[in-house]
Amino acid sequence: MFENTRLILPSPGFFKTEAQGNERALAIFEKVKIYAGMDDWPVELSKDDEVYEPNKSDLIQIPTENLPLGTFGCDGESNVIISYNPSILNNPVSLIATFAHELSHYLIGVTDDELPCEDDEEEYLTDQLACFLGFGVFMANNIYGFEQWRDDISGTQGWQAKRSGYLPENDMIFNLALFLSVKNIAPIEALSHLKPHLAKQLKLAIEEVKKWEDRLNLAKQNSFSFTDSNP
Repeated sequence: MFENTRLILPSPGFFKTEAQGNERALAIFEKVKIYAGMDDWPVELSKDDEVYEPNKSDLIQIPTENLPLGTFGCDGESNVIISYNPSILNNPVSLIATFAHELSHYLIGVTDDELPCEDDEEEYLTDQLACFLGFGVFMANNIYGFEQWRDDISGTQGWQAKRSGYLPENDMIFNLALFLSVKNIAPIEALSHLKPHLAKQLKLAIEEVKKWEDRLNLAKQNSFSFTDSNP
């Protein structure tokens, strides 16, 4: 699977759709599955209506609870279900990063390989795997967000800060540098699509990765594969 992954970018041609609402989510989800090499994997996408609602009396919102942007699980008949929070429908970067993370859960769940981490570290490995499926730019850009909200009924508006994912920015960027290196992808392809401070971090990470070129070549030959357990 890893041999066929590519760098997926927030640029024209990757995720174009005119659909709205849940149909938009479905169209983007199918694209993410294709780019992840999982287009024929059976999975149901559902909408999770439990969302964070701003307190309209506050100008700046920092959610007191970390509601998930997506979930992965199975029903009683072992049907795989991935859900998404509809609050991110109009944020394609967040939607794509969420789908990549949840599909990575799916991939980890069916592998016969022993995971290189403890059980309580699996979410971090899942973020890392999403990066190595090609979605590192989306994952990194989505970690921190600061966006405006408005309530048309009350006429109030403000700003909302959020934190998504599990890996810190530095770790995600280093994983992106590893991915670019082992795939022989020119860093310039990612740099222009990253937030400015992340682009600076990537340049530093690329230089650090160069010190480990021999080990990376060995890892590429021996480690970047999961047991093919396509459902």
